[in-house]
Amino acid sequence: MTPRDPVLACENVSLWRGDAVIVEQLSLDVAAGEVLRLEGENGSGKTTVLRLLAGLVEPDEGEIRFRGERLPRAGRALADALLYIGHRPGVGGALHPDENLSVAAVIAGVAHAPDRHRELLTELGLGDRLDLPVAALSAGQRRRVALARLALEQRDIWLLDEPLTALDAAGLDWVGERIREQAARGGTVVFTTHQMLELPGVAVRSHVLQTPDQSE
Repeated sequence: MTPRDPVLACENVSLWRGDAVIVEQLSLDVAAGEVLRLEGENGSGKTTVLRLLAGLVEPDEGEIRFRGERLPRAGRALADALLYIGHRPGVGGALHPDENLSVAAVIAGVAHAPDRHRELLTELGLGDRLDLPVAALSAGQRRRVALARLALEQRDIWLLDEPLTALDAAGLDWVGERIREQAARGGTVVFTTHQMLELPGVAVRSHVLQTPDQSE
């Protein structure tokens, strides 16, 4: 595989919900070491595109390929390479922050390292919240618990849906540094955002999604 061979690619992908088109004739790709920012207005399908790329939704038309092999056939290989963090943080409200990371580590097959988990959470400004259930945390704090996985799981592909939501300046800097590290080691990042994120030294490509015309 040459450096610019796409790791993930959409080719003429369309998706409907009933009579409404959600994604229309989408073609895009992203290679190893690249960062792709999906932009667009609300309703343009950003979350749906991430779910398509993750293999969580199958298109009605077109195809999605992972390392040249079509989904869903390549679904297991993609799952093994993928870290997907959706718009909802996907953390257990009854568990403490470090307990959530322990569960994530087990699922990802990562060595259980409680001290490392607490260290990461402290880096993210949660050092004084470790004894609280996640349900007692703010939206931004819950988001930070989920994002700690960026430093915990070494996956080739990150698909991140609005990872900057409810983060303060320190949180934005932390996420930016993790994305820079991922790109530097040859990983792939696709993320959606309505916010600007400074990534010095990283070539970020943007793809603007257009809201499908429902007038026809």
